[in-house]
Amino acid sequence: MPKPPIEIAEASPPTLDHFLGQRQVVEQLRVALAAYWADRAAGRPVAFGGILMSGPPGVGKTTIARILAAELGGTLKETLGQALGLFEDIYAVLLEANDDTVLFVDEAHLLCPHAQTTLFRAVEERKLLVPRSMLSNKFTTVPLSRFTLALATTDPQGILAPLRERMSLVLQFSYYSVDELTELCRQRANALQWEAEPEVFLEIARRSKQVPRLALRLLQSCRRTTRAENQDRITVQHFHRTLLLEGLHPELGLDKAEQAYLRALAETDGKARLSLLASRLGLPARNLSQVTEAFLLREGLITRSDVGRSLTDKGWEFVRRHLQPNT
Repeated sequence: MPKPPIEIAEASPPTLDHFLGQRQVVEQLRVALAAYWADRAAGRPVAFGGILMSGPPGVGKTTIARILAAELGGTLKETLGQALGLFEDIYAVLLEANDDTVLFVDEAHLLCPHAQTTLFRAVEERKLLVPRSMLSNKFTTVPLSRFTLALATTDPQGILAPLRERMSLVLQFSYYSVDELTELCRQRANALQWEAEPEVFLEIARRSKQVPRLALRLLQSCRRTTRAENQDRITVQHFHRTLLLEGLHPELGLDKAEQAYLRALAETDGKARLSLLASRLGLPARNLSQVTEAFLLREGLITRSDVGRSLTDKGWEFVRRHLQPNT
């Protein structure tokens, strides 16, 4: 009887030794864990301390939180900043946490001010002040466990200074190199027992915008294309077919929204206000500025200012060579 396939989530790195990339982050965390366990061995049961992880999306913050929980021998409680908007929400997660809990709050910059204030008091004082009733000015003090708080954010300035300052460990995540993404894809394919031509991993890495999440997603899509043809070995041909199926540009891996953005900007002589681009593309301006433009800016294809967006010389060259806008 054949073994059941391994899910891609199950192949995530279980320890720091298996985590690829983010060398400074890994070293900082390794030193902090060594100090923590040395104190524990010396009979000083100190708390690990709060952690603030900042950096672009998809570069490993959630994975590190899961590894941290495993390295501490505890359990991970995951939640989102926007999910803790009500009093009872933040109270519930704090009261459920115990000494072995790593409370991981993703998108922490979306925490409301009340939730952030409650968190920094919980970390500093290890207690919770709960109103005795909805209209009461009197509070009941509830002791809290020595849980570990881990915050992840793409916007650290969106977190109140008192909460940021109470984080004992600040981890700054960065984008990955092509070599790191190539090795990451190779490692994950091996863990999943997926066969692939060696060139596939490099091709995926080059189209993944320096983001591990995108690289692994593209790897999984290539595997799906391969199995749809009833084959087991991922080839370069499967990779190129996957790009076509996913609507990704073969040069830089630009998605349809990014390609449409560059065409729209070219059709306005290479300069336009964000509101005009949003109207032409039928997308919210916030989505364009926070998502679509991110890689285009990093790749040097566009520039932006308060008065609008502009194609760079590199952007014009890319459009003329690859996108052929309708003019």
